[in-house]
Amino acid sequence: MSLAASKRSRLILALDVFASRGSMGTICEHVERLLEELRDIVVGVKIGLPLLLSLGVNRLKQLIADFRNDYYMLADFKLADVPHIMERSLERLSEMRFDGAILHLFPMGYERVAESFRGKLGMYGVVLMSHRGCELLESSFDALLNYALKLRLDGVIVGATRLEAIKRARARLERTTLILSPGVGYQGGKEASALEAGADFEIVGRLVTLSANPRASVQRVVDAQRRALGL
Repeated sequence: MSLAASKRSRLILALDVFASRGSMGTICEHVERLLEELRDIVVGVKIGLPLLLSLGVNRLKQLIADFRNDYYMLADFKLADVPHIMERSLERLSEMRFDGAILHLFPMGYERVAESFRGKLGMYGVVLMSHRGCELLESSFDALLNYALKLRLDGVIVGATRLEAIKRARARLERTTLILSPGVGYQGGKEASALEAGADFEIVGRLVTLSANPRASVQRVVDAQRRALGL
């Protein structure tokens, strides 16, 4: 994510909370206003199913087109299916001009999928989520991390509330393999703590999108990141 250096930021913004705010037009206006305000300091945007279902494909495609030069566009549509369906889904996301996609690794069998999209669409495998109670992922952490290594993905997802897991993942992964950490703010992750543990980017949602002053909330997180990384 080359935008990180120019913006001196490691913050990816999750936009799903806007899906509950009124009509399609109102939601789109909220999102556009926020992206305009934060384009100089936020590196990427994570877009999930709630926003897709609220805006529809065509409106979302236009939003991506309008802001794709300002943000790394990351699709988070909970992809977990048989390989040929994964291929078709990733093809559609690439056509929508997403830069990357998050996929669950537990179905496995994705070797050909990974090869097909290498260099075309960034792929980030979920190794450990940020919420409490994801016991199956916790017990499968090493197996999922090993599989991500085998696939040579662009990166992995490890929750910002799981600092020891981030450290373990960083020790196993090449420096070029990114660690993206969701859960900063409302889920309990402290700003910059995931970066200090070895993550490359922190994903922040409600701490910003529910804030009365989103810019100030982003600035607080990014200031902490800069101090932690000496930027």
